[in-house]
Amino acid sequence: MSIDLEESVIVDPYAEMPQSEADIIDPRVHEKPEGDVDIIDPRVQAPQGKVEIIVPETGTSVREPVDPNLQELGTKLSQAIENLPRQIAAFYRAYQRPINLLGVSFLGLLTVAIASGVLRVLDALPLVAPSLELVGLGYIGWFTWRYLLYAENRQELTAKYRSTKQKVLGQNSERSKQP
Repeated sequence: MSIDLEESVIVDPYAEMPQSEADIIDPRVHEKPEGDVDIIDPRVQAPQGKVEIIVPETGTSVREPVDPNLQELGTKLSQAIENLPRQIAAFYRAYQRPINLLGVSFLGLLTVAIASGVLRVLDALPLVAPSLELVGLGYIGWFTWRYLLYAENRQELTAKYRSTKQKVLGQNSERSKQP
């Protein structure tokens, strides 16, 4: 059952439509329903202050009076819902940075929680934790040998660090200019 709060006029589609078109649109429309029931065309609106309840099975309509306060409330509600996307967009434009910061913070916390869960599961498996510790020790040894033992390699590491910092920050900061 649908309720139409707009104006409408009751129309008898049988008076305007030949039988062959009625059969094409809806094969159930061979005869008019019995009783004192009006058939309406859903494209036509009801008079102000009336609600038309349309019964889908039969296509019939029942008119009921509408409380003006209820109609005013419906109008205000539809206007509020219509303006909601614009209000949300204006709110987002006004508070874009804090909203983005909260979103990124939430995603960061979620990532840490998921990683912590995965590491707990891996730690519970036999031989996985000691294997990962061994891989970590091997990487530390390689990094020390490659970048920290010799002065020229330390300078190369410092240059790579500054280059990466430049790419991430996008500009030279005051701190990077200081030795």
